Amino acid sequence: MRHSKRTNLLVEDVDYALRAKNIEPLWGFASTDTLSFRRTTSAVGNLYFIDEEEIDLTKVLAAELPPVPQETSYTAHWLAVEGVQPAIPQNPTPAELKSHPAFSGLQSSAIPSSSKQPPESQNLTTKEHLSRELRLYFDRVTAAALSNDQSSRNAALASLSGDPGLHQLVPYLIQFAAEKITTTLSHPEPSMQYLRDALQILESILSNPHSYLEPYLHQILPSILTCLLSSSFPSSPVTDDLEREIRCTAASLLKSQLNRYQHSYPTLRTRILKTLTKSLIDPQSTDRNQLGAIVGVKYLGLEPTKTVLSQNIKAFGESLDLSLSEGKADQIRLDNLIKETLKIMSEAYSEQQIHRKTNSKSKKKLRSIPAQDELEAEVGVQFAARLMSTSDEEETRLAYTFIKESTQTSDTDDSEEDEERSEHAEEEETTKMDVVEEKQ
Repeated sequence: MRHSKRTNLLVEDVDYALRAKNIEPLWGFASTDTLSFRRTTSAVGNLYFIDEEEIDLTKVLAAELPPVPQETSYTAHWLAVEGVQPAIPQNPTPAELKSHPAFSGLQSSAIPSSSKQPPESQNLTTKEHLSRELRLYFDRVTAAALSNDQSSRNAALASLSGDPGLHQLVPYLIQFAAEKITTTLSHPEPSMQYLRDALQILESILSNPHSYLEPYLHQILPSILTCLLSSSFPSSPVTDDLEREIRCTAASLLKSQLNRYQHSYPTLRTRILKTLTKSLIDPQSTDRNQLGAIVGVKYLGLEPTKTVLSQNIKAFGESLDLSLSEGKADQIRLDNLIKETLKIMSEAYSEQQIHRKTNSKSKKKLRSIPAQDELEAEVGVQFAARLMSTSDEEETRLAYTFIKESTQTSDTDDSEEDEERSEHAEEEETTKMDVVEEKQ
């Protein structure tokens, strides 16, 4: 520095001096900022020092202490959920992502700019965000699931029910099945085979253990209830068995989804039962709506059979009488509907008796069928006629006993609670008298 007649000391000056003395140079990172030195004279000659700001110690002592730094801690947040980045403060915003050079370069390479193409057509649709392989898989698996080839259909359904890599396709598959169900039933002459295939696609998706379906529950349940409660099925002896199969499949799916999500959504079960009850007793409901409600109640178990079917049996019977008097329903279909209802209630009563026997409760006796006038006042004309004319007396008594016990459940529970309260009161009174006698 002295030989160069400079006032700034550089890193190279130190390195050159060390090399001249045959000393190992200093290892490290060189700084691009130069240090500014001031020169002063002294008895030994020129002296150089760094020009630094003078610090007043009085001000330093009078200044407030800085806040104590927080301890080192770790937090976790969701980087992505089901392939979608959640909008939380820890993740970058969409505006920041678009301004990132990597994102803008990827977008420009994916969408070539054209002055002739309008800007609306350059926007990506939701499905185009999928990879080419997933889009090809979607087209082929949906075509195979709806084809007439049984082997191709089975292979497609097996893939939908077991493939672990379908989480990005789940919303599109559910939407596809829902649209096919709605489109088929809106046709004047719906194809039952096509409806069954669409429902089987939905069934396969719901049975896949690797898929997270809770965000799409609002799309799944309407499709299931549509297949269960629809009145748009064609009326012919050929399609009756297929209609029954579709309704039973939908009821089974409804039961599985209800058992799966009723703890996460406490009101879900109540809302489903209200929907079934409305289809059962609504005067505008047809016999097909009521058949779907009965099948759904049967699959949901004993308690829904009590709350929906038995406790609304009078309103149900009156709606059947009204439909028959107005000519909206066929007598044969109504007879089959009543027969199915009585069978479900007799089976429910048998199940209830088995449950009572398991819990060491006394088995109750079957009730006798009352007179026809009294029976018509309780269950309606059509149900009363069926109960009076059936050849299976045991099934009839089982169903009638189940109806009476279900309608009197609340009164029985109240009476049992009153008995328990009176027993507890007597025990407390006896205990008090014993204590008084001991003191005397």
